[in-house]
Amino acid sequence: MCQEKMKEQAEKMEGLKAELAGLEKDLEAHEQKTVDYRHAIDKYDGVIKENGSKIRHWKKEMSKHALQNIPGEAELEPLKPLEPDEVEEIDAKNLEYEIAVLEEALKQKQPNMAVIKEYLLKHAAWEDKVAELTEITSARDTARDQHEELRKKRLSEFMAGFLVITNKLKEMYQMITLGAMPSWSWWTHWTPSARVSCSV
Repeated sequence: MCQEKMKEQAEKMEGLKAELAGLEKDLEAHEQKTVDYRHAIDKYDGVIKENGSKIRHWKKEMSKHALQNIPGEAELEPLKPLEPDEVEEIDAKNLEYEIAVLEEALKQKQPNMAVIKEYLLKHAAWEDKVAELTEITSARDTARDQHEELRKKRLSEFMAGFLVITNKLKEMYQMITLGAMPSWSWWTHWTPSARVSCSV
C-alpha cells in the first residue's frame, strides 16, 4: 500500500518535473523574445535619434538658404514643410537622384543677379527711349501731314487766283491790241512764291 502511494507520488513528481521543464522552456523562449524586442527597440531608438539629428541639421541648413526672386519675374512662394502623407508618397531613391542632377546643374548655372538687374535697368531705359522716339515720330508725321495739306491748299488757292488774273489780263490785252491772244504760264521750284511768264 505504501509502495503504491510512493509510486503514485513519484509519477506525480515526474509529471510536475515535465511541466516545470516545459514552463522553463517557455520562460526561456519568452526571455529570448524580450531580449530580441529590447534590441529592436534600441535599434529603432537609435534610428529615431539619428533621424531627429538629421532633421535638425537640415532645418538649420534650410534656414541658411532663401529663394531669390529674379527681377522682372513673378515672386516665388516660400518653401513649405511636407505633410506626413506627402512624405509617405516620396520615393527616396528617386528623390536623391533628382537632387544629384539638380546640384550638378546648379554648379554649371550660377546666375549673376547684379548683371540681371543692370540688364533690366538698361532695358527699362531703352523702353523709355523707344516710347520717346515713337512720340517724336508721331509728332513729325502730324507736322508733315499738316505741311502737305497747307501746300496743297496754297497751290489750289494760287491756281484759282492765277486763272482769274490770267483771264482778266487776256481781256485787257485783247482790248489794247485789238484781238491778239497772249498765253500765260507759271512754274515753281517748291518755293513760297511762283514765277509767272507771258508770251505773245
